[in-house]
Amino acid sequence: MQPEIFGPLNQTYYHGKVLDTAPVNSKDAVSITAQDYFRKTFGAAYANGNRFGVDFSNPENASKNWRASKSPCLLSHKPPIGSRQIEPRDILINTPFAGQETEIRVRLIRKGIVGTTDDNKIRVASPLNARGQEGNIQFISLCLNDPAKPLSTEFIADREMLNIMFSRAKHMQIVVGNFRPWTTAIMNKDKGWEGASAKTARRYEFVEIIGSLWP
Repeated sequence: MQPEIFGPLNQTYYHGKVLDTAPVNSKDAVSITAQDYFRKTFGAAYANGNRFGVDFSNPENASKNWRASKSPCLLSHKPPIGSRQIEPRDILINTPFAGQETEIRVRLIRKGIVGTTDDNKIRVASPLNARGQEGNIQFISLCLNDPAKPLSTEFIADREMLNIMFSRAKHMQIVVGNFRPWTTAIMNKDKGWEGASAKTARRYEFVEIIGSLWP
């Protein structure tokens, strides 16, 4: 796992006590291709990182559509020199929402690119079913895109599920969520978020992880 990806988890869940072993090469062939794709897609908004968040708080956006559409685009992107073509087996999609998982799966089934690593297909799984799995490129969706519930965080009821979900990426992790409403609530100490910085608070781990993505 990339230090860029594991670092925040190490600090949040293990208090920085997990010793760093030989890190994965930050210039591996998969991340080079993915970085080239996102650089051309997002332009100056992309900082060439292996881990980043995409804000989908705008009601007109639909994260399940974005995730289902970006995966095929990555697969067809021409790899630059020194990299390789991204294959379906490289991609893992995780979401804690059962309905969203089903819809993403259905959309990718129609394209014939969802399945397992054994048949070189994209994998889609809930955090629970993602145990033991890793993806060279991981997409995580944390929003329902319900305009009436921009601060919905029902998925953090189980703190350990967050740890599992955020530790599935080997080389690149893209997190889709309602970042602007969340960070605004954290900064303004809105009701239910005012004690989020305390380690005993229900949202502590979530706030730490979000802060590392969207400072």
